[in-house]
Amino acid sequence: MMNEAGGGAGQALDDLRPIREDYAIAPILESFNWAECLRSVEGADWYMVAFRSIRNSEADDPLLYELDARAHEEAISHTGLVHYFGGELDAERRCLSFCVWEDRDRAAAAAALPKHRDAIGAAVTMYDSYVLERYRITASGGEVAIEEIEPPQPSEALSEV
Repeated sequence: MMNEAGGGAGQALDDLRPIREDYAIAPILESFNWAECLRSVEGADWYMVAFRSIRNSEADDPLLYELDARAHEEAISHTGLVHYFGGELDAERRCLSFCVWEDRDRAAAAAALPKHRDAIGAAVTMYDSYVLERYRITASGGEVAIEEIEPPQPSEALSEV
């Protein structure tokens, strides 16, 4: 798993980890130790993009990891990344990865960067399917909320855009 947080309040997510084995398919709020990590954070209001996927058995795994690492490095140099979680494949080749951003505008700007576009381009041939999910994360007074802010976008819908 790859984890990296931005500065400030995002460092609270440095210890974020899955708390159940089926996190790749389970509800995101129930799958990680959010409350433990964010109990002392006040006023967090972040945007998260989650990528749930089923990797094709013919996928070039080393290339995917390289593209992911390059896109991650590019995102770190771009302002606004709070935290990145890169999950492991389960026995059925399912995976969950996500980025937490300061806001949606910064996430959109990073998604348009060249190395991120390269990684997106590989998704068409390397995954049997994938879904993008978008959430708002808030934390204050020891309470954490993660709310879905739009319906999940399956790969079929994204390929038509």
